[in-house]
Amino acid sequence: MASKLKTRPPMPWWSLRTMKDRDLRKAYRFIKSLGPKGQQAASYLPPGQEPKAPYFLFVPPSE
Repeated sequence: MASKLKTRPPMPWWSLRTMKDRDLRKAYRFIKSLGPKGQQAASYLPPGQEPKAPYFLFVPPSE
């Protein structure tokens, strides 16, 4: 059976659009509390190429 999983960003826009205003304000305050931005994320790599460390590996949920 082929998986129908479509990988998505950690916080896709459709999750944000359904949040209540109160929760959006809290998320905004949290993000602002993180301080100035850090280094730019690495560029896209095609499948089969290993990224340079450090990186996160998002494991899809099991069915």
